[in-house]
Amino acid sequence: MYSFYSVDKDFTLIDIGGDWDQFAIENNGATCLAANLIGSELLQFISGDTTKMWINAIIQRARYTGDTIVTRYRCDGPDTKRVFRLTARLNSADLVRVEHQLLSTEKKPAPPPVITKAGKSNRVQHCCDCSQVEIDGQWQDIEDRELDTSYFVIHTVCESCRKKP
Repeated sequence: MYSFYSVDKDFTLIDIGGDWDQFAIENNGATCLAANLIGSELLQFISGDTTKMWINAIIQRARYTGDTIVTRYRCDGPDTKRVFRLTARLNSADLVRVEHQLLSTEKKPAPPPVITKAGKSNRVQHCCDCSQVEIDGQWQDIEDRELDTSYFVIHTVCESCRKKP
């Protein structure tokens, strides 16, 4: 699976292609078809301030340095673990092209014991890069836990992923 989008200096989606629509349909995202998104601002579709800052930094670095930025990230479905490679490069004077290449998929194991908020905060941090969650100060694989639906998920980037080049 390969998809891409191009954004201008205002993060407006100018072009979307590859397998974007197929991926949207397969993941119950019919409202996210390319035709519905062109002309919209990219960051409105990204959850969590830290995740927005992460993608903003990648795009801005590609735009202002001319470097090609390559990184891996997780984008899991309800029953599938997915690893992607993101590549961002300056495509023209105004446009940065961001490409997403699916590297691997793996079925998630059966749901593990549920973590409940039993007297604890109902907030949990989820790393948008490695897909781990922070529970009681420890970052853990999401496959090791299933969260009570009463949790408020804060999308962020864990310290380990922040240190990656």
